[in-house]
Amino acid sequence: DNIVSARALYGGTYTMFNDILIKMGIEVKFVDAEDPQNFADAADEKTRAFFCESCSNPALEICDLEAISALAHEKGLPLICDS
Repeated sequence: DNIVSARALYGGTYTMFNDILIKMGIEVKFVDAEDPQNFADAADEKTRAFFCESCSNPALEICDLEAISALAHEKGLPLICDS
């Protein structure tokens, strides 16, 4: 299984996604969240969710939650947003 995630994340979240989840068999695909289509393009049949931060820490990138949510729901996936 995998998660498609914004690449600009709080350090602890990035460490969990990059170093810990893989040990549990969960791959995380990191994408540039400034283009919501990147989430859909990275998704495949094993994708279980999209993840982003409403305002990334510390980069302060703002995700288009409405667009990312629409793309997730088109694929039958939840969008998990850390705010």
